[in-house]
Amino acid sequence: MSPVLFPVSALFLKMQEMRSKVHKKLHLKGKFEAEYNEFLQRLGAIIKARRIELMITQEELDSHPLPIDERNFRRIEAGTRNVTVKTLFAICKKLQIQPRQLFDFDINV
Repeated sequence: MSPVLFPVSALFLKMQEMRSKVHKKLHLKGKFEAEYNEFLQRLGAIIKARRIELMITQEELDSHPLPIDERNFRRIEAGTRNVTVKTLFAICKKLQIQPRQLFDFDINV
């Protein structure tokens, strides 16, 4: 009796299909992360520009009731820290800026 090769071939094809799906997901995740990082950098640049426009130092922001310290604020401005809605609200209040102004840029959708 000869061995049955079909199930092994089907299994191999299924594994190839699964590997392809994983690679596609990783590619999409990498693309999403890159776009998200760019989003954070643009947001941070707008926050920094507004702070400079008002001639407020990061140290001065730390002395007011913001829920973030100077180090984390630097990270937000650099676009390397995620920002909560509560933090964005506090930043808007301190920098006297409307939330829509913080997001005055386009993203790929």
